[in-house]
Amino acid sequence: MNDESKWVLGQYNLADPEYIGDLPDNKICLVDVNQISQLPADLDTNRIVGIVDHHALQSSTVVVDEPIRIDIRPVGSAYTIVASYYGSANKPMSEDVAGILMSAIIWDTLNLNSPTTTELDKMILSCLARQSNTKDVNTYADAMFKAKANGFNNFDDDEVVRADTKVSDLCGHTLVWATVETTDPSSMMARKQALSDSMKKLKTEKDAKYAFLSIVGIVNLNTNLILISEDEMEVAIEAFKSQVSTDKELVLNIGNLVSRKKDFIPTVQAAICGDDE
Repeated sequence: MNDESKWVLGQYNLADPEYIGDLPDNKICLVDVNQISQLPADLDTNRIVGIVDHHALQSSTVVVDEPIRIDIRPVGSAYTIVASYYGSANKPMSEDVAGILMSAIIWDTLNLNSPTTTELDKMILSCLARQSNTKDVNTYADAMFKAKANGFNNFDDDEVVRADTKVSDLCGHTLVWATVETTDPSSMMARKQALSDSMKKLKTEKDAKYAFLSIVGIVNLNTNLILISEDEMEVAIEAFKSQVSTDKELVLNIGNLVSRKKDFIPTVQAAICGDDE
């Protein structure tokens, strides 16, 4: 379990969730995911009965034999949708459940600073803050983000690049995108060569055409891309209309773009696929 999850559970005196291991033979609802590439390889997708998500439907979307319940909305967090169910059903919500959902929305939206943030996210977060008796959401968010940064600093390089990774198919090309969202981007940039080497291993492991690592500073809302080869450099320059830094590690600063879902992958997809996307 990652450090920010441990921190959040500690705020509400909750025990760590039980590790399931092999999934039991029962029905499954996917939350915050709809891509087959992000599911366990041995999962029978016909056990899936629902999807609650805020990501786009792409070429590797889950396919099932029977109709299922799907709720995908253009909001900043899937947990905004989950929280809305309590209101729709007029069901009471405990303080700790409100706190967990609030924390998830804060993280997904970078405390409402992500370009994916909607008015619904803001309204639901405000309600959850009151329900969880959170006096100052910004102070709470800062502490949670610091726990995340501390966790990354304790990871080895392979763990860093695998902590938050998405695999996508872009017009027949496999794309791997790893991201590090941290209050301490300088500590990650100091490791850029080692992280680049780990990304090269991940690229080979996933048999990918392209692999990018984004280091997102969530205080100043600024992002650096680590480009591991000429292939990534050419695509990034075309996509973001920027130039790499003068060092030999191929670093591209893309300014205040911070969202993999809205800023990074769609922009790179346009550069790779052009009219074929």
